Amino acid sequence: MIIASSQLVANPLVSVVIATYNQVKYIEQTVMSALTQQCPFPFEVVVGDDGSNDGERELLKKLQEKYPENLKLIFNDKNMMVTRNYVNAIHEARGKYIATLDGDDYYLAKDALVKLVDVLEKNEDVSLVHGGFHSFDNKTGKVLHISTKWESPMLHTKGINSVLALLCNDFNNYPLGSSSCFRKSIYEEGCIKYKKLIDLSDKYIGEGTILNVSMAMSGKFGYVPEELTAYRVLDSSLCHYKTKEESFRYFFGYVKLRLHVAEMLEFSPIMIKTMLSKILRQELNRAKVSNLINLYIQEVKSLKDIKNDVAINTVIRENTSLSVVLPARILGCLYSIKSFLKKILKK
Repeated sequence: MIIASSQLVANPLVSVVIATYNQVKYIEQTVMSALTQQCPFPFEVVVGDDGSNDGERELLKKLQEKYPENLKLIFNDKNMMVTRNYVNAIHEARGKYIATLDGDDYYLAKDALVKLVDVLEKNEDVSLVHGGFHSFDNKTGKVLHISTKWESPMLHTKGINSVLALLCNDFNNYPLGSSSCFRKSIYEEGCIKYKKLIDLSDKYIGEGTILNVSMAMSGKFGYVPEELTAYRVLDSSLCHYKTKEESFRYFFGYVKLRLHVAEMLEFSPIMIKTMLSKILRQELNRAKVSNLINLYIQEVKSLKDIKNDVAINTVIRENTSLSVVLPARILGCLYSIKSFLKKILKK
């Protein structure tokens, strides 16, 4: 169901698309941070509600009645999950540019849209621009991290090499969706060309993959080195799991998704080996800290279920060899002992 007034602004240059589900505690702050943007150009705010049942829809209706010129609501009949909710809402948006905002984040800067759009207007070779942000603890309000600098090959290149940088985490911070603005036409082309990534989002972490791959293949990334957005850190976030084993499997799913991307884009064996070797080192470090080396080995070996060839088998063998996992096991045990002693001393 779509709720939009006949008074809705005509020909918006940019659409702020907000994806949300059961975020009644935060959604008003999110929506208002978008509606109160100070822009010299017309803009709209499109909210895709993915089947909320916590009173969020009633709140959104009241906001739409109060701001009929700029606010459009999309109420999904059933839960579509994050990626498909964004795809659907962006399709319904009318702006030349799309700025995305998660339902529990919000803009800090009143001119965030102006600064993001300005980069796209002045640089035809830039497909997506994102800006700085700070993350904060939802319980305490304490700022956990401030990011106003971004370095990556993605600023200077496009195509396969840019995607390789994306998949290898070749940057200091992953591009934050809630501080991003991009060209709608490229996104829609990507949703057709790389539809497999939308389908895989039902299985793996990485709802931003379809966006970032589409943009990286078509243009350079831009960056605004200012705090534009506040990123809320919640205990009950999408990636929060009760056990460390569940958490490890969840995040390792992103490794598997990246292998799917590499296969889809026909990466060379050398590129695949480079990518997997780098990210598996990162996963091994996570496994050490959590003392989950056996699970790490199991997950690494499962990569051949996605792509079983000489390059993959070589990577699996190298990253599960005794010379790699034995030191990791020892360190994992030491981390566990240290953690146990800390708990005892606290008592």
